Amino acid sequence: MTDRSVTLYRFNLGLALGGSVGLGDFEFSHIDVHVHEGYGSIALSREKSLNALNSTLHFELLKALQELLKPPHKVRAILITGKGRAFSAGQDLQEVLTPNNGEAVKVGDLVKDNYLPLMKRLLSLEVPTVCAVNGIAAGAGASLALACDIVIASKDARFLQAFSKIGLMPDSGGTWLLPRLIGRSRALSQFLLADSIDAETALELGMIAKVVDSEDLEYEAEKVAKMLAIGPTKAFVATRKAVDQGFHMGFEESLNLEAEMQSDLGATYDYREGVEAFVQKRPPLFMGK
Repeated sequence: MTDRSVTLYRFNLGLALGGSVGLGDFEFSHIDVHVHEGYGSIALSREKSLNALNSTLHFELLKALQELLKPPHKVRAILITGKGRAFSAGQDLQEVLTPNNGEAVKVGDLVKDNYLPLMKRLLSLEVPTVCAVNGIAAGAGASLALACDIVIASKDARFLQAFSKIGLMPDSGGTWLLPRLIGRSRALSQFLLADSIDAETALELGMIAKVVDSEDLEYEAEKVAKMLAIGPTKAFVATRKAVDQGFHMGFEESLNLEAEMQSDLGATYDYREGVEAFVQKRPPLFMGK
């Protein structure tokens, strides 16, 4: 498969809702999924609603994250972005206002049913993740972006914690993610005042890794995804796990966790290959195992 050769895998949404997933002539309705050379890409594609998140989009995202890691795909990195002029405007409020079997939708149930499984899955993926933020990332859309391992934003991107504007507190992992990225005071300021943050400010605050021109965003994000896809996958995932768990640990606990993880990584093919490549003064050929 060449660098630009792309196979679009379409999942049968009707079958998936019934408990099984097939590949065939049925397309996702809310996301575009592609398998590239070594990595998979997922683009939110509800452009008319600024890629607002509803239950169907949540379901499709979860399915894509599951299937991309299975044979025959078995990608070693995942790139998430949005189509159109937004990354995601956050929760689709039309879904909240629509009666559910004659009863009003309970916001807490929506969070538990949709955001909890999606965000848990995203932060525990067995491969590294890249997010290309192409426009506004608001509310849960901002959390979705910031939950990825490496976040690259275009100069047109903006981040907005909009929950207080509708009388809610942040959810979708926002109260966990943002304070760890920028500190308590700055996080509370964004949460309470609901001021939008431009990409350059987000970079300065430590929310994201890189800002690029809009026309360069796709190229830069793909370049990072390709680099991750040929790297030591298990080491990448262990690094993420150690960093996240380290927030809850003392220094000695972190040292012990590192030693435990290094013991596991020291038994991998990629470690042996990395050492041999270093000694032989050649580029390593990691296999993700």
